[in-house]
Amino acid sequence: MNAITAGLAVVWLALTSLQARGSSDCQPQYDLQVDTRTRTTLTSPLPNAVKMTARLSLKPVEHHEQTGWWALKADELTLRSQGQQAVDTDYEHAFAFRVDGDGQIRQFWFAKGTPETAKDKLQSLAYYFQYRDERATSVQQEQDMLGNYDARYQWRAPTLLLEKDRYQLHASSAGNAFKALEILQSQHAVTPTSCWFSLRQGEEGLQFIGHSEELNFTSRQRYQLTMAEQYSPTALSQMPVKLADWPAVSKPEQILTLEQQRAKLVSWLDTDKLLALDGFSLANELRQLDAALLELPALIAEGQLSDEAMMRLFNALGQVDTDHSQYVLMQFLLNGDSSETQFRALRALANGEQPLGDSAYWAIKSVMDDAALLADDAMRGSFYMTLGIMLAERRGNENSELLHQDLATALQQAEDETNQSNLITALGNSADDRHTAQIKRYRDHASARLQRASARAFGGIASQQAYGQLQAMLATSELRQAPVTRAVIKSLANFELESATLNQVYGFARDAKEDSVRYQAIKTIGQQHAPQMQSQLRELLPQESSRRNFRAIVQALHADN
Repeated sequence: MNAITAGLAVVWLALTSLQARGSSDCQPQYDLQVDTRTRTTLTSPLPNAVKMTARLSLKPVEHHEQTGWWALKADELTLRSQGQQAVDTDYEHAFAFRVDGDGQIRQFWFAKGTPETAKDKLQSLAYYFQYRDERATSVQQEQDMLGNYDARYQWRAPTLLLEKDRYQLHASSAGNAFKALEILQSQHAVTPTSCWFSLRQGEEGLQFIGHSEELNFTSRQRYQLTMAEQYSPTALSQMPVKLADWPAVSKPEQILTLEQQRAKLVSWLDTDKLLALDGFSLANELRQLDAALLELPALIAEGQLSDEAMMRLFNALGQVDTDHSQYVLMQFLLNGDSSETQFRALRALANGEQPLGDSAYWAIKSVMDDAALLADDAMRGSFYMTLGIMLAERRGNENSELLHQDLATALQQAEDETNQSNLITALGNSADDRHTAQIKRYRDHASARLQRASARAFGGIASQQAYGQLQAMLATSELRQAPVTRAVIKSLANFELESATLNQVYGFARDAKEDSVRYQAIKTIGQQHAPQMQSQLRELLPQESSRRNFRAIVQALHADN
């Protein structure tokens, strides 16, 4: 993938952006998505479609008493092509650029030691923040990495529209493979604010004309930058305000060959070595051996490691959380020599937060399509429970989105009650409100098992819509079995209850015939912060006949104090 980005960096252009007017308080973050498709006259070893995503952070900095300097850093950057995903660390170096009064980029600054291979890539990110804040129709001469062009601006409140026209390549660009550049399409829109912009998006098609026909090259790009709603931690926020105080870029650690990684991985497959490190430290060691991890299942002989060492290894693999480690854990799940091994693999998969890799997705999909791949009903139940948790932790990833759709489709088609219950559980554990309407269909199902699964799922989703479903189930509790009512009341503990609903739960704590239902109602009341909670719990003490329930009341009263 590094070759991909090197070859395509020239077409990930500076597509212009806003004149910075923010103060030191202006430190926005943007979610960037870029889809680039290329076509060459000759058959190319480079992929013809690449998708890049990243979180971009900006902050004002100082340099030689000049105004207009801004630092920029990309985090969480991934590249995806032909089903493969990779990270290009060249894009993740912090750097700075200077904009003039017209919002045009005039200078770049790179910390000492920034790789030369990274500089063009970093500049291409900066040019997303170049444009003139023109509130009238005009044509301006501008430039970017490739050359000069005419920029046509139109103001259509609250959006500024921009089109490029008539590119003239820089001498350095023309002196390489290309002699001319034609603009096939150019449409850009910016919604400016006092702190850069809230949204920038656009499409651009470029035809690079080579010195020979075989070198002709077409690029079409679609991009979008959206201001992030929540600020994510970034190393940029800790960098000094003065560029002169920035540290030099340290040289990357030497990358081991595959054979070296394999040899080192084999050396780690020793019980004493694995137990000598905590899971976090072991995960750091395994990250350096990522390419060799795919061989791990074949390298571990039966009985070679103790149970404790296997637990430590699986825990570390879950923390590594790369495409390879995810796939390896799925292989242990599918081919584990014992149910314990399969359970450990599931637990490890539930610990990650990184995007789900393609290999892991297809392995998960194969389990969904063929229930016989897992040993028994208990393992299948654990699989779906864990799958939902994985989706809750891995949001916004293409493969996670596919699994949301796969689960919803599977539930729609499922006829077996056990399978339906497992799928409802998975959707509930995903904590995604989009599934509430589908789960609602099972709220009043003839099967108490599916009613109970629905109640638990609504509690996992924990949205206002799910809260309404639980209120509806509570209102018809006289038609339901005790385990269902208990599940409804337990799920309500995930919400701050309205007074009327809290009084309903109190009625169960006081009057329910089943000790287990009263117990759960007591626990739910104890988790609320309503003014009447203390008095309600105290009223229950004299009449509660169950010792366990009595202790639960006392514990709830004590906890609130």
